[in-house]
Amino acid sequence: YKISVDAGFKKDTASFQSVILPFLALLIRHGVRGSTLERQVNTIYSVVYTYIDTFFHDNIMKCLDELVRRNSLQDRGDKEKSLNKDPNIFIPSTFGQPFLILARFLNELLSRIKEASVNDTIHKIVHRLQSALNAWKDSLMTERQSKVQSDDALVSDLEKRRYYFEILNHEMKKLDYVLSDGRKSLIAARSEVNNTNNTVTSELVVQSREFARMNEFERLYDPPGELSRLGPRHDNDFLEICKISIIPTKDEILASREPSLPSFMLGPSEFLPDGIARLLDMQFRLLREDMLNPIRLGISRFLTDLDNNKAKFKKLREEGGRFRYDKGDISGDLNVYPNIRFVSINVNRYRGFISRVAFTPPKIKSAKDEKQRLHYWERSRKLMSGSLICVLWQNKVNEDSDPNSSQTYSLYFGVVVEKNEKRLSRFETEAMIDIHFIESSIYPIVLEDISMGRDHPSRPKRFMVESTGVYFESYNHILKTLQVTNPSEVPFRQYLVSSLEGGDRNIQVETPLYTKAPRFHFDLSILLKDPYDSLLLNVQDETSRENAIRKLATPNVSVFDETQAKALVDALSREIALIEGPPGTGKTYVGIEIVKVLLSEKNRKTTAIGPILTICYTNHALDQFLECLLDNNITKIVRLGSRSKSDRIKEFNLEHISRSRPKVSHRGFMLYEAYEELDEIKNEAINLQEKLSRELMTWNDVKNHLLAEYMAYYLQFTDNHGPDFPDLLLNIKSEESNVLPDETDKNGDKDEWTTVGEEKLKNQSIWDQWINGVDIR
Repeated sequence: YKISVDAGFKKDTASFQSVILPFLALLIRHGVRGSTLERQVNTIYSVVYTYIDTFFHDNIMKCLDELVRRNSLQDRGDKEKSLNKDPNIFIPSTFGQPFLILARFLNELLSRIKEASVNDTIHKIVHRLQSALNAWKDSLMTERQSKVQSDDALVSDLEKRRYYFEILNHEMKKLDYVLSDGRKSLIAARSEVNNTNNTVTSELVVQSREFARMNEFERLYDPPGELSRLGPRHDNDFLEICKISIIPTKDEILASREPSLPSFMLGPSEFLPDGIARLLDMQFRLLREDMLNPIRLGISRFLTDLDNNKAKFKKLREEGGRFRYDKGDISGDLNVYPNIRFVSINVNRYRGFISRVAFTPPKIKSAKDEKQRLHYWERSRKLMSGSLICVLWQNKVNEDSDPNSSQTYSLYFGVVVEKNEKRLSRFETEAMIDIHFIESSIYPIVLEDISMGRDHPSRPKRFMVESTGVYFESYNHILKTLQVTNPSEVPFRQYLVSSLEGGDRNIQVETPLYTKAPRFHFDLSILLKDPYDSLLLNVQDETSRENAIRKLATPNVSVFDETQAKALVDALSREIALIEGPPGTGKTYVGIEIVKVLLSEKNRKTTAIGPILTICYTNHALDQFLECLLDNNITKIVRLGSRSKSDRIKEFNLEHISRSRPKVSHRGFMLYEAYEELDEIKNEAINLQEKLSRELMTWNDVKNHLLAEYMAYYLQFTDNHGPDFPDLLLNIKSEESNVLPDETDKNGDKDEWTTVGEEKLKNQSIWDQWINGVDIR
């Protein structure tokens, strides 16, 4: 289809105003952007991006330029006929609509397709959009000065125009930020890496190395990944944090070079420009190192000391216990669990494949029976759900290899799926725990170990270790979020990166965007004792703010003192507010009153404020805060997390609400189908495990695999006339076999030798005979 601003009723032409704009507007609706069908939505955006030159640059931008040149959104076809034909047809009423739709669509496209930020066509589109916007702004000023009546609300209503441009400028700034940063970003650096000879040719690399030579201090800084002077430190050293595995690798644990850590002190030698991208990179690398350092040092030292024959360490190898790396300065101690073996592989609906690991539990002097052991594990912080563990698996080494080298053991990291105290405490000499391993390469080893049986004599020494000072789950989700966060989507950029971009400059905190809506004001009457009294707050007006503080602090008018009244008004008037004070000064109370104001029906008429996210330092504090909201008749609450001890809050738990909500028919069917598919995969995996862990496999276990992958072998096992099979397996007498009986008859001892069970074996299938070695007996 052609795209035109004058499509009229042409069947082969799509209207820019009535077809293309509604289509793009649909794609940026919250219901589509936040849909659970993310893959399908990404496919739509990918198709648009594939045709970004022809569809967007050559057609959409051409249409927008034409409408701006005309200073009219009208299709030169018959508008009345269009409305009569389809009364629901979309006809834009202001130029504000196409500009906002296009800007938001481009932002969404850039957030979903990372490489788009360095696409030349995208840069050209945004440049043309800005040029068209400037031209429209000029025409707006001309129309306003001419005082000609206009149906466009942005021409006649100055307050609406100001609010509209606040929103549009926010979208355009996001576009500018992403595109200006895109050229300098890690994606640009990566595109310059010559993968053929592993040399980096980017200007970014040249600059980084040039700056590193500027002075002695900067020479100490060595960037990550390919930018490093000596190349990557290990297999998990990358420029882009999204590529870094949060769980460490063996190479990383045993690397001799120090990790690359960012510094606030380094300026020009940093490989990222100042801004949110660099802030996210810094936070990720520093937080991950805070988690990783104790684990790395503990495991590295443990591997070094494994060959120590001192009685103390010998006991640790046999019985397990606590390996003390240092005096506790870096929390590098490890809990060591020896004599591990794999029991089974199961499928978990949320984690995928999990392995049940048996090990020698720690000696518990106070536990004399199973009940006391259960009490111990219930109170212990060992092997909690979400804890990071590492299995040290002894490799098969040659006689010529160095027994003290790091190659003696392979390292496999995993996460505890569930801490089942009963399974841990059932036996005195053996405990079991379910682990989800990150590397799939461990599963062939697991299957081999399962098939060896429980008491196999040749099972080598292996260990499972756990850091005593690091709880992985508390780091994992934050690090994942830092990895996937789009810098352009981070709110309050101007405040978060001020120390990086401008040092100690004085920053003016803006008022919230929703308070800039035309004729918006807060109704604070809900805070007053007299239900018939009134109090309005215009946060844009300093006099209004002062009057509100004065009235709220007046005795018998409200319950606030002066400092509390000032804190409340200032918090409502700022994008960011921090209320601090000694215990008992009413900080929590002020917070509750702020929520009351924000959720007041009168204040939600102008703009839909919400949802509100409330975070507290402890579960107890959160429950108390939510109970106070219930006391104030605020009941639309969803409590996240399961560790609530409040009976009043239980019914507001997310899981409880999900169960009690009426099911939507099509969603219920989709969930049913998904769970059915999960169960099929689970059963298939269990059957596969049973086959692979058996000592001998049957013909039914392998025939489908041979049929699909090795047809020639399949035919040999199924075709009784297969040319490559020994006659003995096929029960066919050869010429040689016809001679032997005659000779034995002559000697009179035909029945002297008899093979026990030979006839029974020959009645088996060809596969079973081959497995049992009938042809070589």
